[in-house]
Amino acid sequence: MIKKIIEHKRIKPLLKSFIFAFNGLKHIFKNHRNARIILIVGILVLISGIYLRLSRIEMAIIVVVCGMVLIGEIFNTMVEDITNLITDSKFHPIAETVKDMSAAAVLLASVLSVLIGIIIFIPRIIVLWH
Repeated sequence: MIKKIIEHKRIKPLLKSFIFAFNGLKHIFKNHRNARIILIVGILVLISGIYLRLSRIEMAIIVVVCGMVLIGEIFNTMVEDITNLITDSKFHPIAETVKDMSAAAVLLASVLSVLIGIIIFIPRIIVLWH
C-alpha cells in the first residue's frame, strides 16, 4: 500500500526532492567543518534555552537566528564551490571578492545571532546568579 502511494506520479518527484535535499545536508555536515560547528553550537544554544526556560517566542527567535547562520554557511559553501568550479580553482580577483562577500554574509549573520543571544540570555543568566 505504502509503495503504491510512493510510486504515485505526484508523490515520487516530491519524495525525490526530499532525498536530494537530505543528501545535500549530509554532504555539508560530512565535508564542511564550519557547518558542523554551527550545528553543534546551535544545539547547545537550544539546550541552554530549554534549561533557562526561555519563552516560546524567545526560543522561536533563537531557532530562527541559528537557522539563519546555518543557511548562510550553506550558501557560502555553495558560492565557494561554484566559484572554484568556474575558475578551475585558479586565482581571479573577482572570484576572491565574491568569496569574501559570501563569507562576510555568514560573519554578519553570526554576529547578529550572538547579539540576539546576548539580549535573550544575559537577563536569564543574571537572574540565576542572584
